Amino acid sequence: SDYELGSGDERKSERGDDSDVEEEIKKADLLSNSVKELKAKYGPNHDKVVNCQLKLVSTLIPLYKLNETEALLDEIMPICKEKGGKFYIRAIQSKAFCCFKQYKFKEALVIFHEQAALVGPSSALYENMAHTFSSVGDLESAATYFSQALQLLGQGSYGKKGGIYLGLGLVRERQNRHEEALPILQQALQHYIEDVGSSDGSSLIAKAHMSVGQCYENLKQLPDAVSHIKEAVRIFKKTVGGTSPLTANSLGVLGRLYLAQGKRQLAEPNIREALELEVDKDAFHPDTVLSASPD
Repeated sequence: SDYELGSGDERKSERGDDSDVEEEIKKADLLSNSVKELKAKYGPNHDKVVNCQLKLVSTLIPLYKLNETEALLDEIMPICKEKGGKFYIRAIQSKAFCCFKQYKFKEALVIFHEQAALVGPSSALYENMAHTFSSVGDLESAATYFSQALQLLGQGSYGKKGGIYLGLGLVRERQNRHEEALPILQQALQHYIEDVGSSDGSSLIAKAHMSVGQCYENLKQLPDAVSHIKEAVRIFKKTVGGTSPLTANSLGVLGRLYLAQGKRQLAEPNIREALELEVDKDAFHPDTVLSASPD
């Protein structure tokens, strides 16, 4: 199945506790041991060995064990290329996703194009390519691929409307086309709600509220902006907890909006909470602090 960029991290974080990560680490250890045993029994080129290695890769990437992933892919890529078919497709797909996570966006694009040539276009693949074009600043190509992903989705190709609409809307935002972006982002929010089956059951819904709210902010429609950001804060606290960086960022934005409205008494507790969360983290994130400061 296709990886989906721009959505997986949020899905993992909304599970809310470390037990799932610990389970994935255990799974990776078991797969690593299985690879050694299968190699000893069958040799490095056997289908069972390569299948197990590809499963290990798909477990390591979400854990951000990217150096280990890269080394493993470098080892098995020649074998997968020789075998061809699903082995090579799975290998290059994993390589592209690993490159994206390592911020090697141009390298990822080359591999995504190779994947498209091998398997043909799909909505999920074109969405991934669009996110990657967006990451290198090629916003026109990003918009084109998001639009093509939507067309393919309409033709029955696998993909997620919420992620595609959100990506396209954010591209339009970055192009300062805010009035055009708003209805696209609103569609993203509606699709996430429909997919989840509730209005607050996923951090992805909160992420969409953040995007809609900040678009309203850019359009100087501050009451609507506040409404969406307040809902994002509430959903983040419910889905990822009160100490998540996602929650901290949303609180900072809410404080900034209250300041812009001249509501200092409402702004201060939100900004204070955002800053306290940032200071308590292992990695201090200045963007949250800066987002709380009015321009």
